[in-house]
Amino acid sequence: MEDCFDVNKIPLSENETLRIAQEKILSGKTISELSIGEQLHFRDKITRLDSQTAYRAVNFSGLQSYAETGFILGQGKDDEFILGENNKGIDWFLGGYADRYGQYVIAAPALKEYFMLTHDNGNGLSGDPFIRHIKSSGYKNPIPSDLCQCFKLEKLQGDDGQITTRIATQAMPIKTMVELELKRMQEESQNKEM
Repeated sequence: MEDCFDVNKIPLSENETLRIAQEKILSGKTISELSIGEQLHFRDKITRLDSQTAYRAVNFSGLQSYAETGFILGQGKDDEFILGENNKGIDWFLGGYADRYGQYVIAAPALKEYFMLTHDNGNGLSGDPFIRHIKSSGYKNPIPSDLCQCFKLEKLQGDDGQITTRIATQAMPIKTMVELELKRMQEESQNKEM
């Protein structure tokens, strides 16, 4: 879709060190094969998904707030990102999600009417050439919750003690996820009382 950002059509970093690391990833190297200096650009461990979708991991209270208001809202009227001036607005990853930010992942089409790239073509938070950091408006032009889908993550511990994360549910509307989670929490609470 031409009205969406697409990771595959956004230039690599203008920072020479980062661009070289990105080119190595594109040529098939893994992050662990990069130099220590190059690895520093890959701060968040991000799971790659669709290149034209924005993802935001949140906790349940954030998800519940979005369901109640009907919008993905920020911290007030002045929560607006201005390139080169501030770091406000709502943070998303274009092309994937970082599970350290929450157990629920919101997915929205990366429509240019709602999103903008951050500095250096969105390469600031992740050096991954298949991911970009993008922002949405926190107040003036918020993303309608109905435009979004949501899925839940689950952490699993393997026999070797390693923790892995997997997608635990099908994607569904935010309101539906909140309703199901509240029902599940209520049932768990009732079962504990027995």
